[in-house]
Amino acid sequence: MKLSPRPPRMPSRLSGSVHHQLNVYALATWGALLFILLVFGNFAQAQTFTTLYNFTGGADGRWPYAGVIDYAGNLYGTTFGGGPAYGGVVFQLSSDGIETVLHGFGRGDDEGEVYAPVLRDEDGNLYGTTVVGGNYGQGTVFKLDPAGRETVLHNFAGGTTDGCDPIGGLATDACGNLFGTTTNCGINEGGILFRVSKKKVFTVLHDFSGGSSGSYPFMTTPVLAGDGTIYGITQYGGAGNVGMVYKLSKGRFTPLYNFKGGVDACYPEGTPVMDGLGNLYGVAAGCGLYSAGTVWKVTQSGSETILHNFAGGTAEGCFAAGGLVRDSRGNLYGTTAECGAAGNGTVWELRNDGTFTLLHSFTGSEGAFPMGDLLRNSDGALYGTTAVGGTYDHGTVWSYKRCFICR
Repeated sequence: MKLSPRPPRMPSRLSGSVHHQLNVYALATWGALLFILLVFGNFAQAQTFTTLYNFTGGADGRWPYAGVIDYAGNLYGTTFGGGPAYGGVVFQLSSDGIETVLHGFGRGDDEGEVYAPVLRDEDGNLYGTTVVGGNYGQGTVFKLDPAGRETVLHNFAGGTTDGCDPIGGLATDACGNLFGTTTNCGINEGGILFRVSKKKVFTVLHDFSGGSSGSYPFMTTPVLAGDGTIYGITQYGGAGNVGMVYKLSKGRFTPLYNFKGGVDACYPEGTPVMDGLGNLYGVAAGCGLYSAGTVWKVTQSGSETILHNFAGGTAEGCFAAGGLVRDSRGNLYGTTAECGAAGNGTVWELRNDGTFTLLHSFTGSEGAFPMGDLLRNSDGALYGTTAVGGTYDHGTVWSYKRCFICR
């Protein structure tokens, strides 16, 4: 597998004092204020990394490859393995760190092995994909109601007319239709882009058959624009067979940008994020100036800009795999699967002026090898998972917060 608020502003200096004692008092006062400001400044930059949950590898699941989603303060996610029937789980993690297994995949028709995150609708139903299982053993699209009852919405049949091995997440439109990808099968075994309607009607929207059609979308969720256009990435295909950014509009598939490899990006992974102008931002696991991956931007006209080249080593990450999040100022946040201070991956920030900051390096005991898409809540806190590491070496759920006064 390829796998903050600003500190208070210092007032203007007093000037024109005609009394020596006033100068002494002023200096003492400003000295005290300066001390307070320095302390406050430290608090303003305070940050906390917290391991919210360590998977034991038993009934609670193990190996959470996908990221988490948030609803009403609870986090929801999946694991690839473990669980009561060993096929992985869908879990809920409360704000106080208590995990509840909502569903355990077994060794029967709903056999799991889940790489993808879940999607939640307004009624509390969760949707996702399994890599294997189903009527044909090629994977499924499933629905889980609030009571934990599972319904299989589609059984992938493989072959040339259907997909297989869905390891990406699902997106939904205003009508409740689901959109996703598979990594394999289809005409040339390059995977498919599909839709499952609210009435469970399955449609292949595009066949990733290689070349200009793209191939092998890896651990990525389609991005739906308001006008119904679908955007996404493939890890292979394109002019150099090192991946592309594409769009599907009114049934027409268009390669938006073909990655070139070398000093350009190659092998994009994760879910892109779109800004208000329709620009897409994402990461690539390979190539770039240091052959350690990149952060890229692609415009609606198909123009690409490399925003950052990962340098690897201890001061930076390498081999970014998960999707990005973007704040209202245009700053980007993401993870890398490897490198950093302990070689176990990193959390990073790329500001809109191009300044790169390594926010956290995973130690191993708090998690290692983050691969899933990142989550950022309304307070600016970041949430994610690590596939392995933690107390039991079966993965973790974690948070990273910046705060004015951390407690």
